[in-house]
Amino acid sequence: MIKKLFSICLALMVAQAIGAQTTSLNGTVKDADNDTPLADVSVVASGTGLFAVTDAQGAFTLINLPMGTYTIVVSRTGYLPQSDNTAVNATNDNPLFIKLRRDPSATNTIGEIPTITLE
Repeated sequence: MIKKLFSICLALMVAQAIGAQTTSLNGTVKDADNDTPLADVSVVASGTGLFAVTDAQGAFTLINLPMGTYTIVVSRTGYLPQSDNTAVNATNDNPLFIKLRRDPSATNTIGEIPTITLE
């Protein structure tokens, strides 16, 4: 009886571990016009609550991402947002290389403080 109970518990633990496999997704975000890395870019795996922010080299890593297909949304102030569907698997040996285009409707340069005149 104890052996049977132990076998059932072990089988349930293995099934739970298999169903809960996660991985990470990494990549780099650059400016489409001059190929420079972009820092402080938001990278979101839609529907998961998981996100990352790029570092000074434009690199990011989304961790603890369950395997599956996700819409990855990339955005930064002054740039047009971009999204794409990406399959995430156990090996995930294909990093994402994303290029963002500047938003032509942005009125000021990134980092520039706008002047406001009150009349």
